[in-house]
Amino acid sequence: MAVLGRGLFYEPSPPPQSGDFRALGVWCLREFERIAMNMREGRSEYLRLDTLEYAPAKPIEGMMCIFKANVVGPQDGVYQYKNGAWVRL
Repeated sequence: MAVLGRGLFYEPSPPPQSGDFRALGVWCLREFERIAMNMREGRSEYLRLDTLEYAPAKPIEGMMCIFKANVVGPQDGVYQYKNGAWVRL
C-alpha cells in the first residue's frame, strides 16, 4: 500500500492466518509483486539519506551518500561514487 503524503512506501497486507501453505504462497507472490511495483514506480517529492559514518564495502557506480567529515573526504556532505572514487557534489 502506498502511503500518500509521505512519499511512496510499501506496507505489507496482513498474511493469511489459516495455516494453509498454498494461501501463504499466493500471499508471498502478491507481496513480492507489490514490492517490485513500489521499487519501479516509487515516486517521492524528496530524497532522504541518512548521514553515514562509514563507507559502503561495495560501492556501485552512481551511488550517492551523505558522509560525515573524514569518512571519504575532508568535508561532510553529499558524495557520488564516480569512476572508482567518492566525489563531493
